[in-house]
Amino acid sequence: MNSIIITTGLLYLLLLRWPDIKPVLFKDVTIPPLRLSFAKPVLKLLVIGLAFYSIYRYVAAVPPSALTGKWKIDELIRNGKLVGKNEWMNGAQNWCYVYIEDGGRIAFCANPYVFEANRAWFGQYIYQTGEKKFDIVFDGGTKRDTTKVKISNYNSKQMQWDTKVYDDTLKLKLIKE
Repeated sequence: MNSIIITTGLLYLLLLRWPDIKPVLFKDVTIPPLRLSFAKPVLKLLVIGLAFYSIYRYVAAVPPSALTGKWKIDELIRNGKLVGKNEWMNGAQNWCYVYIEDGGRIAFCANPYVFEANRAWFGQYIYQTGEKKFDIVFDGGTKRDTTKVKISNYNSKQMQWDTKVYDDTLKLKLIKE
């Protein structure tokens, strides 16, 4: 309501002084043509060069992690029982894919065909290189709810996770896509 009153007041003041303001706003101004035909190509190259340089600096400063990417869960064992390939339809905790992003974001998706954000589990991770472990805090959780993931049999294309998520003991075999 205040913004409507203030805007109306300013429009009233503008209309009171309209004869004085009109020549300033609608005055024809001629701008002499700028003749820098030699500088245009140089400026274009400079802009393109600066864009590529800034992208290079960003990529060089933040190299991607080897774990970053889309990982297919080839085998999921929950509490000692193998979860079937079509169990993803029965619950969002029956994951088919893990998406690991740079910057500490991770997402677990149940649908093997399309990423469903409303069914996915999201979280933040910290990778401990020396110990080959993830610490994952799922969104909505607290630091007390940190899920510890032990990574084994890792090469650039596959790995195995051993973890406990809430009350479930999980073993996952992942393949990078």
